[in-house]
Amino acid sequence: MRRSGLPAALLIVLLCSSMAYALPLRSWGFKGGYTSAVQIWQHDWISNEAISRRSGIHLCAYAEWFDREFHASFDESHHLSVITGLNYEQKGMGYTISNARDQYNRQLKDRTVYSRLDYLSVPIMAKYCVRGKRSAPYLVAGPRLDISLGSKDTFGLEDEFRDVVFGLSAGVGFEVSPLGLFFEFVYNYDPFWLWEAKNELTGNGIRVKNESFNISMGVGMQ
Repeated sequence: MRRSGLPAALLIVLLCSSMAYALPLRSWGFKGGYTSAVQIWQHDWISNEAISRRSGIHLCAYAEWFDREFHASFDESHHLSVITGLNYEQKGMGYTISNARDQYNRQLKDRTVYSRLDYLSVPIMAKYCVRGKRSAPYLVAGPRLDISLGSKDTFGLEDEFRDVVFGLSAGVGFEVSPLGLFFEFVYNYDPFWLWEAKNELTGNGIRVKNESFNISMGVGMQ
C-alpha cells in the first residue's frame, strides 16, 4: 500500500460542508455503479497492446446548486445548475504477462494481473437540463480533483504517483422526474500525467496517466 492523500481529502470535506450554508441548494442525492478504468503508459518496456481495462465501482454523494431557469414553454423548461460531489472511485488497469517461463524453462500460460488505485474524486460540473413533465435529459461537464486514498498491486511504482491529480469530466444523463431516479454516463479524462520521469543515463522517459468512464444509477431528493 502507498501513502494516501487523506489530509487533503478531509480538507475537501470541510470545504464542501461549509458551502451548504453559503449557497442555494436545489437538491442532493446519491449515485453509484460501474467504473471501467485503464492507464496510458509511455515507456520502452510497457507494451500498450498488453494493457487492458479494469472493472471497478464508484459511489458518490452529490449536491446540486443554483438551478437557473432561462427558458420555459408549456411542455418543457431549460435549466443551468452546478453539481458538486464526493466520489469514491476505483481505477487502475490490467496487464497481460505473456511468454513467461517457469524455473524449468517451460512456457507458461498468459495471465492478466490487475492494479487498483482508490481515489476520493471531487468534481465541480455545470449541468444543462431540459425538464419535461416526466423526464429530463441533461449534459454535465467540468473539472475535478482526484485525491489518492491508496493503491495495491501497482507494479512497484505506486510511491511515485501523484497524490492529487487534476482532471476533466463530461457526460450525459436522464432523470425520471416523478421518481427522482436518474441514469448517467460520465467520461473522465486526465490532461496531466499521473507520473512522469526521465532516466538521465539512458534518456528514456516514463509517463503514466489515468482514464476511465462511469455508468451510474442514482436518486435525487429535494
